[in-house]
Amino acid sequence: MAASFAFLKDVRPYKTAWRVQVKMLHSWRHYTQKTGETLEMVLSDELGKKIHASVRKDLVNLYVNRLHIDDWVFIENFGLNYATGQYRPTSHLYKMAFIPGTVVMHCDPKSDSSFLSLAKYQKIQSGELNPHMLVDVIGQIITIGELENLEANNKPTCKIDFEIRDEK
Repeated sequence: MAASFAFLKDVRPYKTAWRVQVKMLHSWRHYTQKTGETLEMVLSDELGKKIHASVRKDLVNLYVNRLHIDDWVFIENFGLNYATGQYRPTSHLYKMAFIPGTVVMHCDPKSDSSFLSLAKYQKIQSGELNPHMLVDVIGQIITIGELENLEANNKPTCKIDFEIRDEK
């Protein structure tokens, strides 16, 4: 009998005993003074529904070597909170939070798709899209500005401006 699991469109915060089958699309480490270093991820199920997931600092070492880009995994027992923030990496209403009892098990690949949701340039330029939601784009870089050293949130950071174009 095949193992049962929920699709990401169906998960809700009223329980933590969910089991989902997902592909890790992207990951990065994030640091804030409030939370310390966390592991952030974008996961997708086979239907292409994406969710932002976070592993808090005290659990990062348990999971960082078990979660790799393009790997399919079952994830069991996790929390869900409303997704908030200035820039959200997915449109999912909730954000997945790993908890001490979260289990990660590798599984057979369900798809080799990269699950890109490409935004149309016209919708970006017209302001039709939510400016707080990150989007996927593909284009050709046509100009690159100089690397600028700036201060953001009282920390030095670098910025580079560039212009891209689509096939039109």
